[in-house]
Amino acid sequence: MGSEMSLILSEALLNNLRSDFTHEDEDMGNERDDGGPAFPRPTTKDIHGYGEDGARGMSLLDHFAGLAMQAFIQASLTETCSGHFAEAARGTTGEAYISGMAYAQADAMIAERKRNDRAA
Repeated sequence: MGSEMSLILSEALLNNLRSDFTHEDEDMGNERDDGGPAFPRPTTKDIHGYGEDGARGMSLLDHFAGLAMQAFIQASLTETCSGHFAEAARGTTGEAYISGMAYAQADAMIAERKRNDRAA
């Protein structure tokens, strides 16, 4: 990475994050696509019922958000990006802004993944 900001945020994404960090679609009863399980563990029970129950694991959305959050935190610490983050986070805490950005990026990743699946 050079001194240029390697993180590109669309204007629509920034406007969405500035307006509301909560997910209005969830509040209105629409279920958010979490991409399914990121690391599911299958049930390993035998025919007698011995073994372990499976586990869904964290959602793919949470996994993507965690990865994006790491990049946003790192970028916010660089001299090149710190002013951008401070300006964009106006009116909220830095933590809330970065968390909102991470989930917005994760939502975009899930949507792109769906588009690629349909194209294949």
